[in-house]
Amino acid sequence: MSNSPDESPFNGLPFFGDLAKAMANQGPLQWDVARQVAMMTATSGTNSESNVDPAARVAIERLLPIADMHVRNHAAFMTPGGPPSVVVVNRSQWAHHTLEAYKPLFTHLATSLSAVNTDTDGDDQMTSMLTALNKMMAPAMMGMSIGTMVGQLALRAFGQYDLPVPRPGVRHVLCVAPNIDDFARDWSIEVDDMHMWVLIHELTTHAIYEVDHVRTSISDALTNYVAGFRPNPSALMERLSSVEMTGTD
Repeated sequence: MSNSPDESPFNGLPFFGDLAKAMANQGPLQWDVARQVAMMTATSGTNSESNVDPAARVAIERLLPIADMHVRNHAAFMTPGGPPSVVVVNRSQWAHHTLEAYKPLFTHLATSLSAVNTDTDGDDQMTSMLTALNKMMAPAMMGMSIGTMVGQLALRAFGQYDLPVPRPGVRHVLCVAPNIDDFARDWSIEVDDMHMWVLIHELTTHAIYEVDHVRTSISDALTNYVAGFRPNPSALMERLSSVEMTGTD
């Protein structure tokens, strides 16, 4: 068995060796897996979703100028001109937009976690094998994790700034009509009031991120944070070694 984390533990097995090479060549994150899992999660496993009701789209769009006026009355830093456009979407469309917007951030995270840990004991063959397995499986597992997270968010998000993450270059705001209307109905809130609250929240956050130094500072802080993660190949063995085999849990 090889002690190098850069070598596949399946070098002597042609089928598994070919599989390892194929998976190793896909980069730190498998985006096809992330998209498929996100769409499946956002649509509750159906992988299909009806388009937004035109009436719901019109109801939100007609409130945009009023919401923009309210925000401008309290935010002197807003740029001159009209408000950004509002794009009324369903859950799967929100997931698609969010994956694209967060792609640089997720790529930084996946790159950090795919870094080889050179501090492992070269004589520990089990750790070496787990390191190689992790390197082979990490892109697909990362894609599944990210896809699941974005899909779950799509089931609950009202707009694109439910998580206050900047989306550089975006001149629109997203409103997830099914989630907004479902929430208003479940909590007996007037739908127009709910639409107005979401629009004001989205326009305010968008205006804040239109300020260059604010957007840059937050984006840099998030990038530096995710770039600080490091893999720990021995974590699984440490967890297993601490399991109490005689316990009932």
